[in-house]
Amino acid sequence: MKKLLFILIISLFFLPVLYAGGNSEKDNKGEVNSISEEIPAHNNEAVSADEESSSDENADEEKKKRKRSGISDRIVEITLFHADVFFANNLISAFDVFKETIEFNFDDLSKGLRFNMGAMIDLPSFRFKSKKGWGFGLYTKAEVYGVVDIAGEMLRLQTADNAKSVLSGAAFASASVDAFFPVNKFTLKIKPSVYYTLMYIKPEINYTFNKENGIILDLNYDIMAYTPFPLNGEGFSLSALSAKPGADISLGFEYPISRAIGLYNKKPFLDFDIGVDIKQIPIVPSSMSDYMRVSGRIANDDPVTIEDNFDAIGKFIDDLGSNIYNSENGNETLRITRPFKTMLWTAWRPIGGKRILTLNFSVGFEINKMYDKLFSMEGGFGAKFNFGNIFMIAAAVNYTDRMWVNSLDLTFNFRVIQLDLGVNMRSQDFIQSWKGAGVGARVGMKIGW
Repeated sequence: MKKLLFILIISLFFLPVLYAGGNSEKDNKGEVNSISEEIPAHNNEAVSADEESSSDENADEEKKKRKRSGISDRIVEITLFHADVFFANNLISAFDVFKETIEFNFDDLSKGLRFNMGAMIDLPSFRFKSKKGWGFGLYTKAEVYGVVDIAGEMLRLQTADNAKSVLSGAAFASASVDAFFPVNKFTLKIKPSVYYTLMYIKPEINYTFNKENGIILDLNYDIMAYTPFPLNGEGFSLSALSAKPGADISLGFEYPISRAIGLYNKKPFLDFDIGVDIKQIPIVPSSMSDYMRVSGRIANDDPVTIEDNFDAIGKFIDDLGSNIYNSENGNETLRITRPFKTMLWTAWRPIGGKRILTLNFSVGFEINKMYDKLFSMEGGFGAKFNFGNIFMIAAAVNYTDRMWVNSLDLTFNFRVIQLDLGVNMRSQDFIQSWKGAGVGARVGMKIGW
């Protein structure tokens, strides 16, 4: 599936070049119009100064037609609030929960138990977008994530050698300055951020089980929960604050390749933009020092068999329960970076370059220290219908943050006020993502003029 998606995206990137027939860059200087929504350069009907001075009558006529349809984008925009929440697992779906009799196949436990949850809240923010194609914004955000990944061997007491499980979490608060501006036919984007880590859980869970020459069981865990100040029962004070802020930066560009190489003039249904977004490049890591540590071990040092006498079996049981739980508070510096992502995307407007329909494709990767395997591929595809910039509906299937997410989003835009609503089904398993093994929702409101 991932290989197929990768081939599809690469093909779409190079399709305009193959059709261009060697046209020079000066053949067409039309309007740039991407619908990617991560950084506010997108959905902009403005053109660069170079494009405005073009003598291309067809491009000017197209520009006039598009300006007459629907309402124009806001120049000044204030986000009053925007919130996303979700949870997902890989085993139990909504269909299972609502059955009269819940059926569960224990063989499915061999896949492991995975659970993700999260919530993101965009606090009041501001954005300015000029008619010349440049703009800036100020943003604040709070986010929290939790990850559980229990090894299938441990759940089924199967033979394993140091099988790892994950129980991690993180919470961040951040403030960002966002800017975008045209350079020739490119739109460049830059977004530096300062963030505080409010909570970070660092796990170490290992499971070993062997019964070749007698039963050997070793389950050990060591979980450290870092906090901004000591959890010693004395309450919070600024003088006790040990957490320090970090900084990262996001960069990106977008390029109207079809219009730049003149393909749009010859074949208007092949109207593509392409772009790259590189998110949260670490500059200075955040740090935390105060932690609460919980550790323990369920293990036997000597193998035991069914044939052993009661004394050996008794010692086996005693060994297992001798060191189950320990806790302590301490101080040890941990440096923390937010997840890093790189995404290549393309936006295709097949109906003569009009915004009424845009097809989106993306492929990229993530590096996230909250997981045992740091690296993961990401990608997806979707469609967005835009009716006069007043009502928009978008549907997409994405693999992101180790989950399949099937989303449906609605936007009601009355220029002065805009309401965003969205729902999704998700899961770490593709089939389960269509059965409601996880759900998510988002709601937001913006005002502007």
